[in-house]
Amino acid sequence: MANADYYIPAVVLALVFLAKLPNLTRRWRNPMVRGVAALTFLIGAGFFFAAPSTIRFVNRTTGVDNISAPLVYSLLSACSTMAMVLLTYWRSGFGEEVRRQVRGWLWGGAFVIVSISALFASGDAPSERVRDLDTYYASAPGIREMIVLYLLWHTAIYATLTRTCRRWLSEAEGWLRAGLSCLVAGFGLGAAFGIAKAVALGARWSGVDLDYLSSDLAPPAAGLGSLLCAAGFLLPQGERVDAFRNTWRRYRELAPLWRDLREVAREPDLTLTLRRPSLDDRLAYRETDVHDQLIALAPHCDPELMTQGRAAALRAGEEPGPARAAGAATMIAAAIAAKREGPDPAEGADRGAGFEAVSLLLGGGGDEIARVARHYGVLSRRTVTTGPVRPPAPARKVAR
Repeated sequence: MANADYYIPAVVLALVFLAKLPNLTRRWRNPMVRGVAALTFLIGAGFFFAAPSTIRFVNRTTGVDNISAPLVYSLLSACSTMAMVLLTYWRSGFGEEVRRQVRGWLWGGAFVIVSISALFASGDAPSERVRDLDTYYASAPGIREMIVLYLLWHTAIYATLTRTCRRWLSEAEGWLRAGLSCLVAGFGLGAAFGIAKAVALGARWSGVDLDYLSSDLAPPAAGLGSLLCAAGFLLPQGERVDAFRNTWRRYRELAPLWRDLREVAREPDLTLTLRRPSLDDRLAYRETDVHDQLIALAPHCDPELMTQGRAAALRAGEEPGPARAAGAATMIAAAIAAKREGPDPAEGADRGAGFEAVSLLLGGGGDEIARVARHYGVLSRRTVTTGPVRPPAPARKVAR
């Protein structure tokens, strides 16, 4: 593989890691956030230090022949360990038993990394090998054991992860299923990488030359597998993106109704007094404010207008749910226009029908209010050219 085959993924993963730094800073105590950031960093570092040019640079800078080998093996072993840790958290949560399992994997990974360094130090690898060190030193004491230990740890973990994710795949859906599909493919390629190298190593011991499996076939499988694993752990974050998009859409759709209700109530925007409110906080405040202001508007609400608006929407081909929301929006628009033009009804006036209509609307919850606000926004845009919705003329009392 050429240098670009290593450096391009390393740069991509470095950009992903930098993009996740703000979230890592805010949510440092979350083990999943730390784990995803660590895995992204380790995979990117593995690509960078496995590039032929980097291998030569590290060897010559340190003055130690083939010192890049234990460095790269240690990084890849750390990647395997972190992948197992992440999947353990992902599958089982953050309970005390899970934390004990995670500590076991971390100690196991640390033992493998320390052993790789010790075995390399005990061996002798004087001739620099950039692409085929595994097979070239297949029988060298110390180096041989280092290679076998690394391959056993890597292959066992990736085979276990592949099997676990395949079992879990049937239970998942949406973004989680997409992420697991990538992980199954990525872990499978990671296991294939270890198996290919192990077969080439065994062939060397048997006097057969299958070096191409280790030097030509295994590296591309590892590269693609690592990118798929990184994507697999990142894709489920799409659920958070969807949640943010839905929150933003509802916040924006409530805006026309919220602004008009506050205008007729002549009250300030209290969100301006909050210290750095999140979007969720702003939405919760806006929904609560709309709820309260609709109750205050109830004396001006005419249920007959809601019935007429609903009937008109049904005649226009709307489904019952949207038609009900359109009728409520028509009633609210007329009530806001009535409050702009005059005071609240007198104390002796019949307010019960308006309160009953508003209570029925609020009983539908936040989703129903959001649908009404969406239709109200359409009505608001129409009034730019057609004028405001007018309330019905007050009924005249017949002299008895």
